[in-house]
Amino acid sequence: MTRTFAPAGFAAFLRARPQAIAAARRKVLDTGSMLILETAKGKIGEYQPAAGPFAAWAPLAETTLEGWDSPWGVHYPGKVELGYAPPDNPLLRTGELRNSINRAIFGNGAAAVGSDSPIAVWQERGTHRIPARSFLGAAAFEMEHHIHDMAGKALVAALTGK
Repeated sequence: MTRTFAPAGFAAFLRARPQAIAAARRKVLDTGSMLILETAKGKIGEYQPAAGPFAAWAPLAETTLEGWDSPWGVHYPGKVELGYAPPDNPLLRTGELRNSINRAIFGNGAAAVGSDSPIAVWQERGTHRIPARSFLGAAAFEMEHHIHDMAGKALVAALTGK
């Protein structure tokens, strides 16, 4: 669609573009961070395939499922003994980890999705005993192309006044 402007109308149109671009950026940050958050939460409790640089989730250890006894006589119950049903649902015990995932949008045009749970860090990055089971990084990787597409369309719409 071609637009015809009088000089004053064109000047007003151009003056409105920065505000339109800022509004588009806020919408993309809001929608994009929500997509990553929902995708990350959806990963909890289900084994995940590899996603880009993030490895497929390893099966839960037998000791996680069945429990174990320490050399000092302390028994640590596993998910089966504790009654988690189904017991083989990685990263899901009480839902606390999933519920800890949050997002923030900052005034400088950035957004973050993450968790303040130390368990999230251990699971996301792995430890010497726990294999990495990325849910945050993998979710961001999986949503990256969709968010880029959404941002491109929003920018074009803001620049063209649609």
